[in-house]
Amino acid sequence: MHVWTIASLSVHRYWKISRPVTSRFKDTASRARLAILIMLILALLFRLPLFLVELQLKWKPMFRIGRRVETTELLSPYRIVYHSFLDPVLSNFLPFIWMSAFSILTLCEIIKSRHFSYMKFSFDGNDGSFKKIYSKNSSQPLTFLRRRADCIRQRQEFRATISIVLIIVLYLLFHSLQLYNVVRKWQLLLQKKCPTRTDYIQSHIANVLSLLSCSVNAFVFIAFTNRIRSYVQMLIRKTSRSLSNSSDPPHSPKTITSVDPMLVGQNSSDSAFL
Repeated sequence: MHVWTIASLSVHRYWKISRPVTSRFKDTASRARLAILIMLILALLFRLPLFLVELQLKWKPMFRIGRRVETTELLSPYRIVYHSFLDPVLSNFLPFIWMSAFSILTLCEIIKSRHFSYMKFSFDGNDGSFKKIYSKNSSQPLTFLRRRADCIRQRQEFRATISIVLIIVLYLLFHSLQLYNVVRKWQLLLQKKCPTRTDYIQSHIANVLSLLSCSVNAFVFIAFTNRIRSYVQMLIRKTSRSLSNSSDPPHSPKTITSVDPMLVGQNSSDSAFL
């Protein structure tokens, strides 16, 4: 399910960048929860044959859950269709194509908007000399706010570009072995051969790497947001403050001088005698 989550997040990012005004009003938490729920239901429906076809309940001599030999160990039509074609295509190739396509479209939208902003700035600079003085003075605050908003948008687009490239590179890094195992499985089916010990070891390593990519891709998606940036800055400030407080020398106790009234009286009498 995590590969389809990455693909859906790529679609969501493309929608946010290509339709910023519409997405600002329609991108709500309830819609996000609904999308996650729909993805969970579809994943359960896709994995339902693993429980209904491959597993069986045995009540005698004791209750236990076993596997059906004809669907898990023999080369049946079910295994060829489900495990050799549907599962690899829907779990590896189609999410990767989906993610790559919408990531490329997002990069094209970023380049297009950046080119449009450059053209707009150059047009404003060339056309500004023909305006009147009062129109210049009245449009200065608006131009400043617009330029500031464009700078903020350009920084966000730059962070989005870095995160998109990182996601594609990390996906290829963690899932390339999984894609190789799929191609290897198809090769063995065409050649009518059995997998070797190396194939099983590669399959287990690919599963571990794909599970590891779940946490890495989630961190990449939130690493370039303003919320995580402010949280890291707050954490750095608190850490530096605690370190500076711990490195300060301890405060010396206040010295309290006691005054003897007999000495004061003696000194005053001596001064009066002199």
